Amino acid sequence: MSEYTREEILKLIEHNGGPEGLDLARKDLSDIDLGYRAIQAQLEKARQRTTDETPVWLSEETRGIDLQGADLTGANLQEAKLWDANLQGAYLTDANLQGAYLARTNLQGAILWYAKLQGAYLGRANLQGAKLNRVQYNYDTTWPRWPKRFNPPPDAVIAPR
Repeated sequence: MSEYTREEILKLIEHNGGPEGLDLARKDLSDIDLGYRAIQAQLEKARQRTTDETPVWLSEETRGIDLQGADLTGANLQEAKLWDANLQGAYLTDANLQGAYLARTNLQGAILWYAKLQGAYLGRANLQGAKLNRVQYNYDTTWPRWPKRFNPPPDAVIAPR
């Protein structure tokens, strides 16, 4: 179970002035729901309290949570819901993303060296330019098939189920 709530993560992003450089390295964020619907619900709450100013934790591009450039090195994101998240340029080296739901997530240019992706769902995720050296995956990992079929890099490791 995550050591942070969704609301605490959003406050951390606000206090940091945005997601760039936010230090969540080695944090337990397992099973946290930062998916599109949860973030849109938080946006509704925020708009009831303030003007129509866009919160720094909302990605203008994906309309999900913005973690662009955040440091998630070694973080436990097992079973996390991150669909429509913006993780462009994020540091996910050695992160545990087993069973994470990453549909339509922007991982462009993210560094995922040695990340554990067993059972992760990456349908329609943007992996353009992502560094996937030595990632671990298994036959339950769903890779993007749109706009074209994605194949894991040759040095990726097929892990047991």
